[in-house]
Amino acid sequence: MRRLLSLLACLVAVGGTAVGGVPANAGVADVDAAYCPYGAITGVGTWSPAETVTPAAHSFAWDTFGTCAGTGDDSGSYHITFYGTAFDSCEVGNGGGSLSGSGPEGAISGNFTFYRGGIHLYINGNFFSGGDQHTLQYWLDVLPSGSQVVCDYTTANLIGHGAIADSGAGARSAA
Repeated sequence: MRRLLSLLACLVAVGGTAVGGVPANAGVADVDAAYCPYGAITGVGTWSPAETVTPAAHSFAWDTFGTCAGTGDDSGSYHITFYGTAFDSCEVGNGGGSLSGSGPEGAISGNFTFYRGGIHLYINGNFFSGGDQHTLQYWLDVLPSGSQVVCDYTTANLIGHGAIADSGAGARSAA
């Protein structure tokens, strides 16, 4: 874990690509990164109309809670809600929208895109919080529960892992 965070911080510091292919800025004084191991991100998703095997337009809201460990002020608890639209099914698709919530540095506001492959959601987002621009990668599994089945649901549990890092673009710079 410590090695992963050191690698992320090093990539950010030297202008490499740390998270989601977003180039980092070597001029960022506040270089932080955090990793949320599998199971540290949980939540509930809702879809309208129901997700089925037939690709269709959907609106959705995914309300997530994560606990992430890392360097600096990116380490801590996150509550992020993803709102958006997609053209997908329970098997494949993509979409995007806005994200908002709170984290260790305060209020969060940004946008995201995602790709769906089976039960997996691959989310790539950017948000502003605490004077810093961040990049976010979440990998969430969609798990319908109760009487709802894998390919016919309007509500499902979410569980997964992720990474958050200062992206450099629009972040605080060295004074």
